[in-house]
Amino acid sequence: MGGGKYFCDKEELKKIRQEIYYNNKDFVRLLQIKSFKEHYKNLQGDKSKVLDPEYKSFAQEQPLIANKQFWYYANVSRKDIMGDKVDTLVLQHFKAGIPLNRFLMEAIS
Repeated sequence: MGGGKYFCDKEELKKIRQEIYYNNKDFVRLLQIKSFKEHYKNLQGDKSKVLDPEYKSFAQEQPLIANKQFWYYANVSRKDIMGDKVDTLVLQHFKAGIPLNRFLMEAIS
């Protein structure tokens, strides 16, 4: 199970990076939320080989600004998916991703 933003067009990527740059404390706080860390550990995504000059030095402080994608996932066992508590499991994972998804969606809207 997972979520985030995988296919970012050029404009969306620009907006997400700008949001991370200007609101890095909030971004870091979202990644440190206990339920997010328990379910997903961290944020994933391929890195850009070329980064806008305005973000190059900031990337040392916040390496995720170089991402081209911003996604997260959790491996869930077949036993859990087939179990009688799958609805609770899915809901817990969904809720854990809401704050970060909201951050990403607000950035691009």
